[in-house]
This record gives sequence, structure tokens and C-alpha cells, in this order.
Amino acid sequence: MGDNANFPTISAAVLAFAALISPPAFAAGDDTVRAPKDDICEQVACREPTTVRLWTEDGAVLEGVLPPGPYVLDGVINVLAGESLKVEAADTGDRFLTLRYAEADGDPERTLTVSLEQTLSDAGNEMIFSIENPLPHAVKFRLAANRPGSPDLFYTQTCPVAPGDWAFEKWSGPIAQLVVFDVQILETSSSLAAACD
Repeated sequence: MGDNANFPTISAAVLAFAALISPPAFAAGDDTVRAPKDDICEQVACREPTTVRLWTEDGAVLEGVLPPGPYVLDGVINVLAGESLKVEAADTGDRFLTLRYAEADGDPERTLTVSLEQTLSDAGNEMIFSIENPLPHAVKFRLAANRPGSPDLFYTQTCPVAPGDWAFEKWSGPIAQLVVFDVQILETSSSLAAACD
């Protein structure tokens, strides 16, 4: 999949979340690490400053330090390249799920697993996002991605995940982080492909 200018605008919640985090500098010698605004890490679980290392198609190494920031905030998940996160999902009765970072395994029947990895091969470098859904309903979500060296997020197409199943999305070229948002229950699983957007 890839970026597409025809997709809907990224939601206000994602933009607010993005304002709390700073993309890694990916520049030699820039080791500036800024804390998230408003001491949000006193309220929710946050990662420590994290070094993100990615490879370009020509074999160059891109490296940057991402400042401390929340794993999950207001229904938005932030997953960095090389990370795998557990996120507890609670059904509140409307279609959107309430999400909370799970430091331990949590309840396996309601804990989503999301990860972002880079694979290196002779065929090329790919970024692979995967999501495991243990819930009894299909789950739909949206993704915004950040490429190294850019402060911008771009929206990317996704497809729902069937109940008790997993799915993946992949892209060529390095992606430093993904923001997973609008995580919701899809009432019917009859045509998951039709719900791709």
C-alpha cells in the first residue's frame, strides 16, 4: 500500500497526538531529546528516549532518537520501527474501542498486538506493520505514517482484521513510526475487503 492524497484528512486526535511527539532527527550528531508537552507521561505509560535505526534501499543507515512519549493516548497508538506493543481494548458500547497500553500481557482475550518491523532482503527493504485481533468482532483502524527526516504524517490504506485473526500492511522504504487511530468494531465480518479504506 502507499500514501494517497485522496484519503480523508487525518483526524484532530491524531494531530493532537502528533503535537506531543517529535519525529527523530535522523541527522548525524543531533542527539536532542525533548520531553512531551504538559508532562503527559505522569498520566499515561510512556516510552523512554528510543533510538530508531533504519536502512535505506541503497544500504545507508538512518538513525535518530525519538523523545519520551506515550504508547497510547486518547485512543491513538504510537508504534515505532522495531517495536511490538500490547494494547488492551475495551468495548464501551459505541463502535470505537477504548485503548490502554498493557505493560504486562493483560487479558489475552482483549489485548491487541501491534508491531512495526523492517525486513532487509535482496528483493528490497520493506516495512511491515502487523496487528493481532483476539476480539470476537472484526476490528477496523486507520494508519498515519512518518518517514525519517520528515515532521509530516501521511495517511495510508488499511483493511479490517477478522475476529481472532491477524493482518499486515507493508510499504517499501523506511518508516520511523506509525500512528494507529480510529480503532473500532466492525459489526459484520461478511465483507472485510469491502471495508478497506
